[in-house]
Amino acid sequence: MAISKIGLALALLWVSMATLGAEGAYRYVMNKAGQARVLQMTVSASPDGWNLAIDGPGQGQEYRALLDKEWRTRGFELRIPGEGTALTARLGSGQVLVEGTLRGKAVKRETRLDNKRFYHYFTNQMRAFIVSDAKSIAFISLRPDSLEAMDFEAIKLERLNLTVAGKATPVWKVKISLAGLLSAFWSATVHYRARTHEPDSTDWL
Repeated sequence: MAISKIGLALALLWVSMATLGAEGAYRYVMNKAGQARVLQMTVSASPDGWNLAIDGPGQGQEYRALLDKEWRTRGFELRIPGEGTALTARLGSGQVLVEGTLRGKAVKRETRLDNKRFYHYFTNQMRAFIVSDAKSIAFISLRPDSLEAMDFEAIKLERLNLTVAGKATPVWKVKISLAGLLSAFWSATVHYRARTHEPDSTDWL
């Protein structure tokens, strides 16, 4: 199977005019294969980080994740009743355990993280990276159709101004891709609002 067809649906998106500060409810548009879908995202504080909730149309997707203060995934629940998917994941002892049903089939899979960051719904988890001085980060995510672990990297390409609602907005142009030579087979470019004076002012488009 070609890497370009592995179905990384969680990241193949264009996020349009959405705002991601510290807490609140936000709306964004995911454009895949020329079809736009509006999703609702809610961010709330937890004692050790953040709670992330994403609800989508169509097959009734419900996604709930617990993130640490650096926006890394600590656990998640994913429900898509229309395709027979109900997954629960938790981290412990340097690994992530995912179990439940995936497209109607029972699954249980453990993945060692080897001290790498784990970002599951990674396009929505770049906030800490954007406000940092780092030019790139490496992380692990899971292939949606098999839960296979894959290495990714995010790179800040340039800082520029985009016009949003008639107003010039400073953004970081970020490339997110499979790591190493596999980047030739899959990558995406996302623009994140870049306001470095205060972390809570960092938004994404």
